[in-house]
Amino acid sequence: MNSKRTIAGLAALALLAAGCSSKAVKKDGVGADGVRTGPGVSAGTITLGELADLTGPFAANDTKITNAHRLYFDRLNEQGGICGRKVALEVADHGYDVQKATTAYSDLARKVLGFSQVFGSGVNAALVGRYAADDVLVYPASGAGPLLKSRNILGAGSTYDYEIINVLDAWLGDGTVTRGDTVAHVYLEGDYGGTAISGSHYMAGRHGLTLKEVKIKPTDTDLTSQIAGIKNTGAKAILVSATPKQLGSVAVASQSAGLTVPIAVNGPGWSADLLAGASRKPVLDRLTVTQSWAVPSMDLPIVRGFTAAYAKKYPGAKVDGHVTLGQSSAVVYTKVLQQACADKDLTRQGLLDAVGKLKNVDTGGLLPPLDYTRKGRSPSTQSLLLRPDASVPGGVKAISEKRHESADAAAYTPEYAE
Repeated sequence: MNSKRTIAGLAALALLAAGCSSKAVKKDGVGADGVRTGPGVSAGTITLGELADLTGPFAANDTKITNAHRLYFDRLNEQGGICGRKVALEVADHGYDVQKATTAYSDLARKVLGFSQVFGSGVNAALVGRYAADDVLVYPASGAGPLLKSRNILGAGSTYDYEIINVLDAWLGDGTVTRGDTVAHVYLEGDYGGTAISGSHYMAGRHGLTLKEVKIKPTDTDLTSQIAGIKNTGAKAILVSATPKQLGSVAVASQSAGLTVPIAVNGPGWSADLLAGASRKPVLDRLTVTQSWAVPSMDLPIVRGFTAAYAKKYPGAKVDGHVTLGQSSAVVYTKVLQQACADKDLTRQGLLDAVGKLKNVDTGGLLPPLDYTRKGRSPSTQSLLLRPDASVPGGVKAISEKRHESADAAAYTPEYAE
């Protein structure tokens, strides 16, 4: 083969790769207002990307999160936006498919400042190396702890392990479970379930509980056989870190099997749709939801105003805690943008630098106080404990509007923390 042709061919391929790479983006510059600008930032606009699950297993929840983001930034723009610029969202649906998400990310990363949402623990785990290469700040719409090892991840609230620790602490406190009892934990494979099971492992070892682990896949929909196995262990309670449909299967199958024990689920596993059909009775009777963000039934002005605006913009849509999760995460991303604006640095590096300056972040009660100065750690260790209630907006009500934080949570050091 002619060496000159080979070299020319390789050069052409390199140029093509550069054009397709997410690194082929606008270079940093300085605007007329003296603010440094990077990819996705013009004189009048800040463009953020969103990779959402609008058609996959979490679509019912993430559609609400995504629409809440759209509404929040529309309202923010009416108030002047950020740094005199409107915030625009570029949304792509990945359907909880990693390959689709990877392709969509490559397209969006060339034209956005950062990502105000990439939904799904598995998707984020696959892309986190790309985030680092591209210097983008990403809200992962996930409480998976290992993601926090990356400086590119913006957590919002407590991680899934702290949610489990706090609900188990509450159960130990009220006698729902006691030392020597068996507790089952049904959890999805991957970082979502893997983070949650770390919390139950920790509490089992600390309080002499026997843990029955039941790992499932996203495609598992009928959990009757798993519940039969749990019943045979004599479990006194069931933890669930899975999808709403899988929670529904756990609730119905346990009711049918006569296993009428308490159930707790991480926030992503709850949906008000479970208050209809066969799941209604076991959910109302036995379920606790553990999460850190506020829900529509809470008496907070910031919640009331936003949920009313959401209902007006999306008439007929159910307003539940995923609307307020979208509101909460958008508020946190806005706090970062505002800090970057104050620093006169709307570049990708400027956003990353801004995060580390945020301590004791106040979101008006949407989330507990957040601390982003502890690298690799959850910004909060507190959780709300909620009970389904068909009579309230969103179908779930806080047992106490004061968030739960146990001594166990304060003493816990996750394996993923630095």
